[in-house]
Amino acid sequence: MALSHAYTTLLSTLHERSSLLQAPSATIPPSLHRTLKRQIDSFAKAVERSGGGQDEQKDVRMKWERIQEALERDEDGRKVLVQARDSHPILTALSEPPAPPTPAPKQSKQHSDDEPYQDDSPSDPLAPKPSQDNTALLQAQRRIFDDQDTQLDALSLSIGRQHELGMRMNEELELQGELLEDLDGDVERTGLRLGRAGGQLQKVSRGVREHGSLCALFGLIVILMALIILFK
Repeated sequence: MALSHAYTTLLSTLHERSSLLQAPSATIPPSLHRTLKRQIDSFAKAVERSGGGQDEQKDVRMKWERIQEALERDEDGRKVLVQARDSHPILTALSEPPAPPTPAPKQSKQHSDDEPYQDDSPSDPLAPKPSQDNTALLQAQRRIFDDQDTQLDALSLSIGRQHELGMRMNEELELQGELLEDLDGDVERTGLRLGRAGGQLQKVSRGVREHGSLCALFGLIVILMALIILFK
């Protein structure tokens, strides 16, 4: 279970890294680089604890070959792969081709004239047959494909959520742009009104300055006539 979880997590990070490498900028953030190294360490430790039989060892070797294939596509990935092999001898052993099984020496059995002849190498009913090995290999491949499908589904959901978020941000920006255009129109209309009001005030001020003395003279005449009428 720990090995499967470590492999699934590492495969998800490799898919994310592959997507970033295919982008025009092709820049891998340092945080993702550190996460990749940490997950490779976890995978190596899980492999060391797994042990297992022949079928499980084949499954582990196929998983590691898949990881190597993803890392060997670029220079930085190859550097990470070399560091992982130097740090974990178990990964170096997985990178090497498996040693062929050593055939057991045949022992000739001497038959007496009284005993019936028997084959020197009787078939063992418990020995694994080639069809069983093929079935185990197909099952291991099917598990790998299932893991890849699961990771691709998760990646597809993540891309869908990012697309939906981008669409919402675009709608929000369009709404903010419309509000700014309305505000700009209101400011422009208010400025025109203030300009007209300022012109009218200047006209009134100019009229007061021009006719102020005449109005004062007219007022004095009215007051003088009123005094004459009162004291007549």
